[in-house]
Amino acid sequence: METEFGGPAYLPKAEKSDSPYKAFTPSCKIQNWNTPTLVIHGAKDYRLVESEGISTFTALQRRGVPSEFLYLPTENHHCLNPQNSMVWHETVLRWIQTWTS
Repeated sequence: METEFGGPAYLPKAEKSDSPYKAFTPSCKIQNWNTPTLVIHGAKDYRLVESEGISTFTALQRRGVPSEFLYLPTENHHCLNPQNSMVWHETVLRWIQTWTS
């Protein structure tokens, strides 16, 4: 991502309004969020810290956007435990059914 965005996010040019970091960062567009959203987060996901999922869900709730948060404390980016996989699938399928029917 640093190559595509012209360097790391901590450089001063990343703070400019025309920076790709600003243009393509979802948190900079929260005012436009209105799609019902299911946020799923595993506590052992090294790609995203827990606060990313929680803050996304909180922002959606504060905006009044229909949203749900599924937190899987023993999972990483992928759901590997069979019981958790059942919960994941049931939650996702229910969400899809709710918002597409």
